[in-house]
Amino acid sequence: PLLGKEYHALALDLPGHGNSDELPKDYAIEDYARSVVAFMDSLGINKASLVGHHGSAFIVNEIAANFAGRVDKVILQDCPFYKRPQGGRVMLDMYQCQDQVLKPDGSHLVKEWEYLKQYSPDVSLEILHLFTIAKVLAGKAGVKYYRAAATYDNAEKVKLITQPTLLLAGRNEYFVRNVELLKQRIPRSRTAFIEDARLFVSHTHPQQYAAAIAQFLRNPGV
Repeated sequence: PLLGKEYHALALDLPGHGNSDELPKDYAIEDYARSVVAFMDSLGINKASLVGHHGSAFIVNEIAANFAGRVDKVILQDCPFYKRPQGGRVMLDMYQCQDQVLKPDGSHLVKEWEYLKQYSPDVSLEILHLFTIAKVLAGKAGVKYYRAAATYDNAEKVKLITQPTLLLAGRNEYFVRNVELLKQRIPRSRTAFIEDARLFVSHTHPQQYAAAIAQFLRNPGV
């Protein structure tokens, strides 16, 4: 809503997530990218600026590289950058890439809650509740999405981004360590940091988050 005051801002549910249809197959990042372009086609959007957070930054990377004419500006928020192939293998062993096992006592729901809370232990209960529900609703599609991210190698793909790019990060977020690595690889890029922010920055610091993006869209400076 804050970006929507100045821009036509759209937030879509990825295939298999939210209110979108179930996945017809196991998707790779390239498939998610094509689905976003198809979404743009369906609404008659020829060109847009794209924002991607965490694994969705991979999707934006893929669109910017392979559908360059469709992308005006790029915002990569807390974008992962793994050393391959070791980094991908490590991620595949992590909790988010494992199949969800339903428990009679509902303890699997508590596990999702605790998993997300570790990344932002001081976040409000309302925000934690919102993101936990979203992750639970994604179910198997969410797991497949993490696996797709784990097997996507952006080491070379980021070098193909030619559009003005903002590398946006919460100062206390896990992937803030990657910002300088990405900046070295993306020719027309600059950085913006939101102080005291962690994983859920769009909800914990909405004013600063929207302001950083809007300022970049008005004047990329790269």
